[in-house]
Amino acid sequence: MKFSFCLRLLWAALAGFGLLSCDTSDDAAPEAVGTGLPGTWQLVKLECECLPGVPPETAEFTDSTFAVYSNGQLTARGSYTAVPGIITCGTTNNSTPGLRFTEKLTTPFFRHDAQVTVQGNTLVLDYGLPCDYPRKTYRRLR
Repeated sequence: MKFSFCLRLLWAALAGFGLLSCDTSDDAAPEAVGTGLPGTWQLVKLECECLPGVPPETAEFTDSTFAVYSNGQLTARGSYTAVPGIITCGTTNNSTPGLRFTEKLTTPFFRHDAQVTVQGNTLVLDYGLPCDYPRKTYRRLR
């Protein structure tokens, strides 16, 4: 009986060691292609009160400008600046930093604010989802 217990304990230890030594490289986050906002991004998720699906949209950012393309056609272009308090849902969120986008393809120019999160190869622009403004998630292309 003591031998049986020791054998079970040995098998449990070996099984535990095997689980601990598994290669988890597939679970690791992909290496970031770049850092920060500048770069080219592909829309991968769109949250809003809109039709299901994700439109074929890419966004290009420099240190101060942006351009958005849908089906390869320029749909928005302008500049952006960091602001300490953003305006979303018609209210000022003084404690929420973000970006203020000034759209320059339209006349008069159109301004809108967004909370911005950049983590590795993921960019999230939240324009005020609680008030049915979109939240867009992008994947970095370069």
